[in-house]
Amino acid sequence: MNTFTKIIPLVAVIALFGCKDKLTTLDIDHSSATSEFTIEAGAKAGDVDDEAIINYDFEKLAKDNGVNPENFKSLKMKSATATITNDATFEPLTKIVVKLTADGLAEKTIITKDPVVGAGLTSIALDVDNSVDLLPYFKASNLKVHVVSGLKSDITKEIKMRLDFTYTITAGL
Repeated sequence: MNTFTKIIPLVAVIALFGCKDKLTTLDIDHSSATSEFTIEAGAKAGDVDDEAIINYDFEKLAKDNGVNPENFKSLKMKSATATITNDATFEPLTKIVVKLTADGLAEKTIITKDPVVGAGLTSIALDVDNSVDLLPYFKASNLKVHVVSGLKSDITKEIKMRLDFTYTITAGL
């Protein structure tokens, strides 16, 4: 590693903390969230619903990572991709819809792909609603992810799919 690339991170850290009186928020892009689900062999044409409850403690998660949970200002989806993880393709699918709900909050559609154009494809970009602030959902209890997949016809082999997400967290300093 040359000296120039060693100095850049140090300069960035000094600049960040040297200007902290002027800096009031920090946007952090994060890309480690994934979710996997399976459309079982024998599923009939039409909508196939899958729902999962995500169990976690937002405040504990923040504190375990050295962050005051009160400093979080927003969490917004930035992008999402769907990848087939077995020997299937997107050919049988007509749509993919991902919704969130939690106690006391209305169900929100955050990701769609309608129509899915997937002849021969095993990975596609999904359409993301990046205007929805997801932070209230992650702070609430009983967060549920609801995935709806539309099928053109009955399927004879399962479709295993992984959803990869990137999102932006805005935090106050």
